[in-house]
Amino acid sequence: MKYKLFKLKFVSPLHIGTNRPGFESSDEILHSDTLFSALVNCWSQLYPDDLNLFFPKEAKSLVIPFFAISSAFPYMKERLYFPKPYLPLDIPKEITEANPNLSKKLKSITYFSQTLFEKVISNEEIRISTDWISADGRFAHSKTLSKREAGEIPFVMVDVPRIVKDRMTDEATPFHFTRIQFYKDAGLFFLAKFQNDEWEKKFTAVLRLLGDTGIGGDRSVGHGLFQVKLIDDIDICTPKEPSHFLTLSLYHPTVAEAKNINMEASYQIVERKGWIFSGNSKPLRRQAVRMFREGSVFPGKAETCGDTIIVLKKQPELNLHHDVFRFGQALVVPVHKGGQNHG
Repeated sequence: MKYKLFKLKFVSPLHIGTNRPGFESSDEILHSDTLFSALVNCWSQLYPDDLNLFFPKEAKSLVIPFFAISSAFPYMKERLYFPKPYLPLDIPKEITEANPNLSKKLKSITYFSQTLFEKVISNEEIRISTDWISADGRFAHSKTLSKREAGEIPFVMVDVPRIVKDRMTDEATPFHFTRIQFYKDAGLFFLAKFQNDEWEKKFTAVLRLLGDTGIGGDRSVGHGLFQVKLIDDIDICTPKEPSHFLTLSLYHPTVAEAKNINMEASYQIVERKGWIFSGNSKPLRRQAVRMFREGSVFPGKAETCGDTIIVLKKQPELNLHHDVFRFGQALVVPVHKGGQNHG
């Protein structure tokens, strides 16, 4: 199945906010809802008339048909890392018996290389060993790694000490600010599908503007800046007879889709909340929303799914002159779900 591939090469550190208070932690995935919100802010500068197409008036939930995007995941050189699917792994019994520590190591894996990801979603036999796993235990590949390859990871979390001063007493309070530092030839990538070429051209222009503006926290000091290094087609090998689909984005199902979710689904739920900063409005808290995490698996067939829902009504008295939405539409890949489970 073909998708459009975008690689983001960060030229400054990146901080992605989490649900935890403060700045002592950073997410490492640029979730699809965060990416969409940042894109819409830039879209309003380049193509303001399009916002009426995105967000019709008086809509409580909606589906934006013009494009679909995945969350952004790590890449290292030519290696793309996909989220670990919530799927059983078809690992021969003799391999697990010969590697007593394998099951424990599999649980700590966060990302699969593209080749391994394709094998898993097609329910192919996986003759994995501990030599396929990176030195930090979080990146799994489809072959034995050399010592150098095992040590190559896309990024590292760095804690930077800072202080905040009380404006009344001038007293300084120390705190730590966690940021992602990408290694050379590494960054984040995401996949996309477009309704037509016109929307793809607009999207690409907006994405380049976002790279110059920055994404994430601490943009005022230059964090979150990136270059769009590669825009190309990518073909993901998928099963000929899929039984389920896997989400590459955060997913908020429509009412109709929610009724079809049953015991055949495999997923993890994440709560998304936070504050809205828009124009001259005061910071306002958005309604919390529960969504399915990337890598979740559901029965049936789909290319995209989910909806975009309102999380805060406009409040003109607080200078918020528009409704605020949370993007919950998912880009998906077809998968064939097997029965064994060693991961």
